[in-house]
Amino acid sequence: MNSLQQSYVLQTVKFDASDRLLEFDLNNLKKTVPKSADNQSYFAQVSTLDLRSLALMRIGLALVLIYDLLNRSAHFSAHYLDSGAFPYSAVSDYYAGFPTWSLHTLSTSSAYVGILIGIHLLLAVMLLVGCKTRLATVGVWILQASLMARLPLMTNGADVLMIAALFWSMFLPLGARYSVDQQKQIADPDKNRTATDSVFGIAALALVTQLVLMYFITGIMKFNDHWIHGTALQSLFTESSLTRPFGTWLTDFPAILSVLTIGVLTMEIIGPLFFLSPWKTSRCRGLALIGFISMHIGIELTMDVPLFSYVSCAVLLGLVPSTWWSTRRMAAAEPISRQVLPRLACGICLTAVVLYNFMTVIDQDRTWAGRTTSTHMIHQLRLDQQWSMFDNPDIYIYRFSAPATLADGRQLDLLHDDSIVNGLRIRPDSVDTFTSQRWMLALRQLVSPSYQMFAAQACEYLMSNPDEVIPGLNSDSILSLELSVYVGAEKSISSNEPQLLAYVERHADGSYKNGMRHGLWVTKHANGNQQSTGRYEHGLEQGEWKYFDKSGAIEAKGPFVDGKLHGNWTFYYSDGQSVDVLYRDDQQVKQATTENGRLH
Repeated sequence: MNSLQQSYVLQTVKFDASDRLLEFDLNNLKKTVPKSADNQSYFAQVSTLDLRSLALMRIGLALVLIYDLLNRSAHFSAHYLDSGAFPYSAVSDYYAGFPTWSLHTLSTSSAYVGILIGIHLLLAVMLLVGCKTRLATVGVWILQASLMARLPLMTNGADVLMIAALFWSMFLPLGARYSVDQQKQIADPDKNRTATDSVFGIAALALVTQLVLMYFITGIMKFNDHWIHGTALQSLFTESSLTRPFGTWLTDFPAILSVLTIGVLTMEIIGPLFFLSPWKTSRCRGLALIGFISMHIGIELTMDVPLFSYVSCAVLLGLVPSTWWSTRRMAAAEPISRQVLPRLACGICLTAVVLYNFMTVIDQDRTWAGRTTSTHMIHQLRLDQQWSMFDNPDIYIYRFSAPATLADGRQLDLLHDDSIVNGLRIRPDSVDTFTSQRWMLALRQLVSPSYQMFAAQACEYLMSNPDEVIPGLNSDSILSLELSVYVGAEKSISSNEPQLLAYVERHADGSYKNGMRHGLWVTKHANGNQQSTGRYEHGLEQGEWKYFDKSGAIEAKGPFVDGKLHGNWTFYYSDGQSVDVLYRDDQQVKQATTENGRLH
């Protein structure tokens, strides 16, 4: 081979080597360039959340938690201690046959309960600033779940959504942005940092699905004549004690309310589908966010629904798409976690929650609840949900009445600060007055038979602490108190007849079971002498009862059967005479004077 040929071969080898090297570098470059977010799978698209949005959700939830805990603490003794309106015995009756864990029921000590609330507040502050975020999230969820079990009748939609959001948040990187944890990570070069601002996974899908379930099922439950014909908001804003002044003003414009009613129904049924759209996911999700946040602003302006709109908006912030943060093309999201067990646990819980929610639609009486292991698991995680907010406006229209008999003979309605003339009682026109939204929520829940075991104790507490509703009223001046409710719109027939929730007397001693008088009861006159004595069985008089006058002399005695006079009753007079009366089911059968123990 001559020199010219050698030179050609050498140059060819060099060219081939450089070409291969260039190809190798291009392949490596392709591996390092992140895949475009537009090319992700459908699962990744609908389950992608921005870390900055999750940080906003964390801050929003923490602020609501802190406000709520401070608000609850204002009624610490009334709500959380055994000496308050809702003692532990009533909670035990409520959960009879369905065991439920709660740290708040382990001790009746005020110091113990105070420490729990203090820890709860501290963890909420840690969640707010993102310090030890995952630990704070787990701790807040445990204490929030415990608190819900301690006061079940003070649980509303805001609490149910809050506990669900906290549960799914335990699997999410809430502290990756705008947090103390992030600053520590930046300062430590050995820490692995997320390369992108977006993450995806089953936990993110669970959070999205939770909102979809809440809105969609609420809309399905509202699919009735009240909402389809556009009359629901008119009914609610006209009569409901939940209405704010702006809502009342809107009742002068029924056409507008009709459009808003149908708009809310449409938004709740169709809007959630935008969260799961495979086409232009970010844009569709953004439109749904604008629609739902606007709806919640409208709810807050017109109705007094404790914290629900705030919690909802806080969770919605977690779904703000990355395009709202930056217009540049985003890199593909990273998986939240590659560990199998957390993803598996989250997936199982998500499946159970979806099934549970749809079962509440299929069987609205929930006759299936409590019968299976899965429903017990859902309950212990506080993920048992029933979204039916204001589906039937008529059943949400309440007027409460609390007529008290005073020592001077007057009668006063504690909830309206109105006198009752000659015992005449009518449906109150004014909205019930109370010192907090939680108190009003408790009253409204007492209407349900599920919470009847709390009614008597709550009524007793109000009689002993009337300043909860009328500041300055002396409790010693109240001899008896009745708690009743008028249900339905003002023009309906049923709303004119009050439903008795509880009746208590100051000079009476006895025990309750499931909210009803049960066991031996003794009532006394104002001078301390015995007035009556006998036994109750689940709220009804049973067996022999005796009645005495103020001097202690017997006035009457005889048997009850299921709350009705049944059998031979003897009535005594001051002149020594007596009358025997035979009763059957509260009806007089025979009467005669008694001489030497014989009927004539």
